[in-house]
Amino acid sequence: MTAVEIRAECRKYAAKYVDLQRRDFVRLGVFGRWQDPYLTMSPQYESIIAGAFVEFLDRGYVYKGLKSVNWCIHHRTALAEAEIEYENHNSVSIWVRLP
Repeated sequence: MTAVEIRAECRKYAAKYVDLQRRDFVRLGVFGRWQDPYLTMSPQYESIIAGAFVEFLDRGYVYKGLKSVNWCIHHRTALAEAEIEYENHNSVSIWVRLP
C-alpha cells in the first residue's frame, strides 16, 4: 500500500468508530451537534495545526534534537526529565505454563 492508501484506510477506520460513538451517545440521550462533529481528522482542523506548526517554525521554536520536550500545559513551560512523575501501576497477571 502507498502512504496515501494507508492514510485513507486509517481515516475510514477512524470514521467507523466516530459513527459508533455518535450512535451510542445519541442512544444515551447526550446532546451534541451530531451532524457537524468536531473531528481532528477534518481538513479544517489539520490546516489549523499545520498553520500553527509553520508559525512555530517561523519563530525558531522547532528544532531537531535527540529527545522530545515534555511540556506542562497548565504552567506553559517545558519540564525537565527529573520533573516528570509517573504513577505506580500494578496489574494483575496470570502466568500459565502450557505443555
